[in-house]
Amino acid sequence: MKLKSYLKISTAALVIASASVGIGITPAFAQQAAEDQDRGIADIVVTATRREESVNKVPLAITALGGDTLSDLNITKFEKLIEYLPNVRAASRGPGASSIFIRGLSTDSPGLQIAGTAGAQPTVALYINDAPASLVGRNLDLYAVDLQRVEVLAGPQGTLFGASAMGGAVRYITNKPDTSAFGAGFNSSYAFTKGGEESVAGDAFINIPIIQDKLAVRAVVYTDRQGGYIDNIAGTFQMPFNGNVGVAGKLPTGNPLLVMRAIQSCQATATTAVPNCTGSLYRAPTRQTINNDAFVEDNYNDATYRGGRIALTWKVTDDWSVDLMHVRQELDTDGVFDFEPDVGDLKVTKFNDN
Repeated sequence: MKLKSYLKISTAALVIASASVGIGITPAFAQQAAEDQDRGIADIVVTATRREESVNKVPLAITALGGDTLSDLNITKFEKLIEYLPNVRAASRGPGASSIFIRGLSTDSPGLQIAGTAGAQPTVALYINDAPASLVGRNLDLYAVDLQRVEVLAGPQGTLFGASAMGGAVRYITNKPDTSAFGAGFNSSYAFTKGGEESVAGDAFINIPIIQDKLAVRAVVYTDRQGGYIDNIAGTFQMPFNGNVGVAGKLPTGNPLLVMRAIQSCQATATTAVPNCTGSLYRAPTRQTINNDAFVEDNYNDATYRGGRIALTWKVTDDWSVDLMHVRQELDTDGVFDFEPDVGDLKVTKFNDN
């Protein structure tokens, strides 16, 4: 059993504590750690070319973060992951609404210069293991727990990863079931944001060999509630008319519908001839003023990740195996994740649900 705790400070939140407990780990972990230290930085094996190779030997522009690094850096969401990926940028409107950019190309819709030939397809591919999960203008934002590594391949990858990989590919590689040993563990974290709400997260995994060295199953579950930090403050709004609606005693100009209604009003009440309506009872129309009292809320941009994975590995022979995996995730967000400077710092005025 091992216990890890640390204090982490970021611009958005202060993480008070995080714990990780593992069960079924070899008791010789101290000796193994010493051996790893003697060897220096551990190498990362990637499958960017559809075969296992050292990241230092792959003839591609590739960046990889191992599972231990992801855990040590407390990386669970895409917005945190890209801080450590030098080839990747993102334009985000909140969780699950990011466009991934690699070398200027993105998961968003293509430019007009290629839209006629490529169609409305992403130009950066997103993969979970070997399954494509690219969406136009959206980012799957898979919760990054129990991952073996994350790979980023910069530049055209169409040969191995299809037509949507013109700019590159981002691959989430999950931990596969271990047929040799039982294992289980969990992580938990608590954080608070200055001027915002608290955040609580937890995840757990279990690995069960069903037939020793032949068949195993691995399951992961997680939940993460991120507290909001943007306020929706009270305000009013009145939709303006399109065009000049006129003033009392004078017809409007521009909008034909308003002119017709004004003339009808003048014909019914005017004491002088149309179109001037001088002295008539014509009054310029107004539209209703609405308010957002029903939607006023402090820290209203909450986000909650819930989901899990279950995987099965069957080693048919030493050279062949069958891997099955089911992934399910729900991302529930409220509010917006940008603010209106004219309203105030980290404040907006919204009149409907978001």
